[in-house]
Amino acid sequence: MGAWARPTRLLAALAALTLTLVLSAGVSGAAAASPFQRVLRVGDHGADVRALQQMLTQVGIPTDTDGQFGSGTKASVSSFQADAHLTPPSGTVGVHTAQTLQQWVSKGTHASAPASSTAHAAPAPAGGKATLVNGLAVAPADAPAVVKQVIAAANSIATTPYLFAGGHGSWKSSGYDCSGSVGFALHGGGLLSQTEDSGQMESYGVPGAGQWITLYTNAGHVYAKIAGLYYDTAAQSSSNDQDRWSTQRISPAGGFVVRHPRGL
Repeated sequence: MGAWARPTRLLAALAALTLTLVLSAGVSGAAAASPFQRVLRVGDHGADVRALQQMLTQVGIPTDTDGQFGSGTKASVSSFQADAHLTPPSGTVGVHTAQTLQQWVSKGTHASAPASSTAHAAPAPAGGKATLVNGLAVAPADAPAVVKQVIAAANSIATTPYLFAGGHGSWKSSGYDCSGSVGFALHGGGLLSQTEDSGQMESYGVPGAGQWITLYTNAGHVYAKIAGLYYDTAAQSSSNDQDRWSTQRISPAGGFVVRHPRGL
């Protein structure tokens, strides 16, 4: 009996060691699947934050690549999460968000065309009307690709500060005024090539309300209705975290020229 006990104990020890090595390899493989070595959130900084910002820009959500995870980067992350149907859009980059973003980059997926299958995904609403999730718009499933691009661009600056003349002369700004905000959204969908002020937008596109996008503009102000939601700097306040999106009209309906992009 003693002669057989030693080989048996040896075999058991080898089996345990093999199992440990297999489990360790599995953990390492899971960690390697994420492009980042930590959860990224507001207040973080470094090369991994800069890589995140570059990846967001690559999938069609323009983001400053300054290596600082501030409110702008959080808005971009939330925009990506909403567009990829990762619920809720928290603005924090955990493993699942990082993996999904990496997949979009590797496949060349644009923010207007969400990945077809992601874990914990929620279906986009249908019926031609967007919904608000944590202050950001989620495009309806039946929206044209260009409308989804406009919404993604609008989401990326939805809570950036209001800044007079912000967004004019350059699409990248620390803040945006009313026409800068609307113009940035339109530019994201390829519907505006140069910045315009609200007066210039009185002749934008074609007259009347659109099916998907409508601009209300005069010499002093402009706001938009996009897939049933209002995008208006007049909606920004401390009570809604400075969000430009609203389900209700904030600026008046009267006194504005009504225009829309041709075909939308």
